Amino acid sequence: MDDGSFDGEARANLSKIFPNFELWEKGECDLTFAQMFPAKDFQNLHSWRDRQILFRKLTDVYGRTEDWRLLFDSDMLFFSEPTELEHFLGEGQEIFCQKDCWESYGYPRPLMDSLAGAKLPEAINIGILNFTGKIIDWDKVEYWVGELEQRHGKAYNITQGTFAMILAGKEVKKLDRGKYKVTPAILKRMTLCLCAAITWLTANRGILGKDGKRRWSWP
Repeated sequence: MDDGSFDGEARANLSKIFPNFELWEKGECDLTFAQMFPAKDFQNLHSWRDRQILFRKLTDVYGRTEDWRLLFDSDMLFFSEPTELEHFLGEGQEIFCQKDCWESYGYPRPLMDSLAGAKLPEAINIGILNFTGKIIDWDKVEYWVGELEQRHGKAYNITQGTFAMILAGKEVKKLDRGKYKVTPAILKRMTLCLCAAITWLTANRGILGKDGKRRWSWP
């Protein structure tokens, strides 16, 4: 699925690796979405899709078809044969995903449970997701994302949170965390760098340019 960033070189490289790959062009995705979800009936879906590209994992991948699809984020790397994935796929039509390091749904759990009408699955991560659009009630999703934003504003993890709400009360199998890693070393280094940057900015009350003048600051 093209988010608008695909160019000829990217297409050529993918064709070498996956000779039979099919690319859903951005223009095609936009048209299909507009036809299936009229803006007058799904204002919240349109709003979130326009400003949050990750939300298209929901609307464009699982909104255009009810087929079972195995979704991978582009940063998934395999260092050995993915036998557990092969096992789950061999079992047939089952919902499965990764188990996150910690729960990250973007909004208060009690509110999300209440809106969904059932308890959300714990700490799912949709970097790998086997799922079908057949179980999605799009009218409910439209209502949910509108209510969440109205009560608590915009949240980056709205997509993962919405998937968790759709899966509330359903059986969800999770990949064994002992057989994969969610970049723990990289995450730790990023956190340390961020903390160091915040500490420096706090001490200096902003950023100085080469001429010694303050380019950005806060009170």
